[in-house]
Amino acid sequence: MWRRIIPFSILLLISAWLVYGRTHIIAPACRLITLDVGQGDAILIQTSDQQDILIDGGPDNVALEKLNKYLPAGDRDIELMVLTHPHADHVNGLVPITERYQVKRALNTGLTFSQLAYEKWKKLLNDRGVPIELAQAGQRHTIGQAQLEILWPGQDLSKVTYARDNASQGGGVNDASIVIRLSCGGSQAMLMGDAGGEIEERIIASGSPVQADLLKVGHHGSRYSTSVGLVDAVKPKWAVLSVGLGNTFNHPHPTSLLHLAKVGAAIFRTDQLGDVKFITDGNGGWENY
Repeated sequence: MWRRIIPFSILLLISAWLVYGRTHIIAPACRLITLDVGQGDAILIQTSDQQDILIDGGPDNVALEKLNKYLPAGDRDIELMVLTHPHADHVNGLVPITERYQVKRALNTGLTFSQLAYEKWKKLLNDRGVPIELAQAGQRHTIGQAQLEILWPGQDLSKVTYARDNASQGGGVNDASIVIRLSCGGSQAMLMGDAGGEIEERIIASGSPVQADLLKVGHHGSRYSTSVGLVDAVKPKWAVLSVGLGNTFNHPHPTSLLHLAKVGAAIFRTDQLGDVKFITDGNGGWENY
């Protein structure tokens, strides 16, 4: 009899382990996918309770094509759409996505900036009755299991007007980027938009929590961002750069890469790897998959 019971017990244990392993793999609290959109930014966050967050949309229709790949068939909702700042490489792709998907809420700084796709995106949201919230430091937005803490901008920008600026440089509209610390399943990620070194210093000086295992590097790794102070404060295990292959801006800059290397961050680049995908590991960190 014992000869029968013991093998059966072992089979039960193996089955339980397999079920746990599969659940752990296919149902993390959050997936964070930095979409390869060329020289631009687009980040898709998916929670295990089927909530979708899109941060920026890249420069063209590529992000729309990626969403068709990553969102389940029949899922036409985006629970939260965030525009960090209205440069073309972040906002252009949001227009066709907003036309195709049902956006439940949008988050923006509200600043005034003369950019055709930015104006079209705002009009689309207004015409469809999508609530638009204005981001400001100190806010927390909860979407399913994900919490987005806004670390920047430090003031209401809805009455601020920016003249057309040089998007390849620091300052200007780049420094009006929404900076987010994402928390999900006990794991944190810093999402920097295109904010430069001066803004990094101001966020750190504010006393806001910034430590995170995963850093979405600011401004595509340009020399205007990813300061020593930021990487020392964040202490990232993983660093993700959204950058276009052979781009004319020489992104990422060697200095930014050096700062990341000094803290031992593993560097993942969309120009080398395509879409860069992470899941929460259930232990306060992230796993690349």
